[in-house]
Amino acid sequence: GSEMCKETDINVLAIIAGLLLFFCKIKLPAVILAPINDIGNMLAPLSMIVTGMLMADSPILASLKNAKLYLFSAIRLVIWPTILLLIMCVSHVYEFIPDGRTLLLIVYLASITPSASTITQMVQVYNKDAAYSSLLNVFTTLFCIITMPLAVILFSWLNFNGDVSFVMKSVPGTDKQKSPPHTCTLQIHRGLY
Repeated sequence: GSEMCKETDINVLAIIAGLLLFFCKIKLPAVILAPINDIGNMLAPLSMIVTGMLMADSPILASLKNAKLYLFSAIRLVIWPTILLLIMCVSHVYEFIPDGRTLLLIVYLASITPSASTITQMVQVYNKDAAYSSLLNVFTTLFCIITMPLAVILFSWLNFNGDVSFVMKSVPGTDKQKSPPHTCTLQIHRGLY
């Protein structure tokens, strides 16, 4: 009994607790819910700080020759999301539930993100190869700068009359503030949903 508790991951226990609260429709009191919401709001900034620390501490130039990093990045950012998108489009799963296209978009966007910085933190907790894990996080974070816009365009082309366009806008400069002459933005129109 106690052996199993020692080996159980805290994340699994949190998921089980969350499922119990959800299915049993238990509402937490405000005294508990407010701090949980505050901690949840800190997640994105803390992840960015951890990713920045990992990037600063990683031997990125020395690891450019490691083919496994490129392979993992390709699987995580290109191959898996493409397979997922094709399965969803071929199965037409979005037609069986209300707002299915919006849910499809959310699931797809989650699948094209880089590996989570929490993985590196968990690797450190369990005394595994933190340097390699941080390199995976750094590589997928850097590569997603290219792959995410391309994946959104692919989603739009395959998905249900979505409209994605690149727009060049002139931005006038002022004497007090120097502005670039043009900015490029990616517009995803409401038809995507």
